[in-house]
Parts: sequence; structure tokens; C-alpha cells
Amino acid sequence: MDTTALSTAFSIDFAPIIAIDSVFALCCLIGILGIMSLFLYRRGIIWRALTSLFFLLIFLNPSFVEEERSPVKDVAAVVVDRSPSQSFGDRAAVTEEALNQIQGALSASEHIDLRVIEAPIENSQTARETNLFSALDQALSDVSRGRRAGVIVLTDGQVHDVPTQQLQQEDYGPVHTLLT
Repeated sequence: MDTTALSTAFSIDFAPIIAIDSVFALCCLIGILGIMSLFLYRRGIIWRALTSLFFLLIFLNPSFVEEERSPVKDVAAVVVDRSPSQSFGDRAAVTEEALNQIQGALSASEHIDLRVIEAPIENSQTARETNLFSALDQALSDVSRGRRAGVIVLTDGQVHDVPTQQLQQEDYGPVHTLLT
């Protein structure tokens, strides 16, 4: 593990030992008693205020938290259409050339994990349809939405399972299509 990439963060975490409503009520009571003591018992008001705040702090149960974080790579996906329609003309050669250029450009980045997904899956029952997004869903199922850098689709344009709902489309990040 590269220790230079670690970042350290400090924070204070509160875990009250009594209900938060009770802590709020206690704050109100301390405030009212503090205002009353201003007018009635001025002598020692600073010590009473500090003692009250100390006990309030005890009820809030603060703890100092130190976290060491290491950055996680974003995941970019390249979906390559391997359907029978890609065998017409020079589509297969254009697809391979584009794939090699994309892999070369993205592999140079140390912050991106590149996944190449070939679809449709062989021996699938729907050999006549180009289902690229179902293969993409399977390949990205272990990647959280926040780590998805985007998708590049290399296809001839005939895709049968494009998501129709807006929320599904946003799950992939930016989607770019290179037509072969």
C-alpha cells in the first residue's frame, strides 16, 4: 500500500449518553438558570457557567476520531458490441482499433480502473438481439454508483436493451457511444 496516498482526517463525534431531547431540555434549563444567576447571584457566575458546560459536555459524550483514508479508483467501462451485425464490412477492425486506443488512453491514468465488457454474452438465448446494458449491469454490479466514471459503448447502433427510465440511465454515469 502506498502510504503517500493516505489522507488523515480528524473529527469530533458526539454520542450522547442520554436522549438528545433530554440534552436539549438540559441546555434550556442551564440557559434559564444562567440568565437568572446574572441578576440574582453575580458572584461566581463564571465558575457556575463553566461547571454547567462541563457537565453538559459529559452528557454529550464527545470522542476524537482519526481516520486514515486511501483513495479508491473510479471504474470506467468499455462495452464492446460482439453481435453478428458487427461482422459486416470492416466494423470488427474499426472496433478493435477504437478499443486499443481507448485502453491505451485510459490505462495511463492511475485513478481509473478500466473494465472491458464484451456483449452480448455468448450462448445467450437472445442471439438475435444486442443486449449491451444487461451485460454492463452484471459487470458493474460490484461498483457503487459514486465510483462509476462512465461508459463508452463501441457498437453499430443497434442496441435492444437501452434503459428507458431516467434513474436507470443516471446509474452508469456519462455514457458515450462510438459508432462503428
